[in-house]
Amino acid sequence: MASMASMEGLCSRMASAKLGSASSSLYISPEDVSYQYWSSCCLNYDDQVSDGFYEVFGEFPEAVTSKDDFPILAALHRVLPKTEARREVILFDSHSDPILRSVVKEARAALESISCTPDAQPIACHRQLSLVVAGRLGGPQPKVRDLSAPSLKHIEQLQTNSRSVVVPIGQVS
Repeated sequence: MASMASMEGLCSRMASAKLGSASSSLYISPEDVSYQYWSSCCLNYDDQVSDGFYEVFGEFPEAVTSKDDFPILAALHRVLPKTEARREVILFDSHSDPILRSVVKEARAALESISCTPDAQPIACHRQLSLVVAGRLGGPQPKVRDLSAPSLKHIEQLQTNSRSVVVPIGQVS
């Protein structure tokens, strides 16, 4: 479990990396990036979400020693889903998620189809990626409506089937 002291150390390392030269390459673990997102609800533009990143929603007293502690993924895998409170962990890990690997492959092909390179128009590349993601999540919706209810029900079913609050992002639809 990540303590506040270790997270303060993380913040110092991250600040040093940001202030350092452009060539400094400080590795920030997926758990550290997950903590940053959990604690501030945002990431910086240059933060990388890599395999092992996870988003924590809800409270997990059985996975931490203090309310202010960030739960580590290994502990969260052992947490059984509860129906009385909404809580979930969405895991980004292409090594263990074949559907995510498929989406990444599809996204790369979509970008290659329009020759997305660092010199390309970013808006065209962003559009291609948004089409892939929207297609995987059910496509464009004709009317504005609450799309969260079906997703929440689907996530609850995935949690029940896996007997864990951790759900691979590739399975979310």
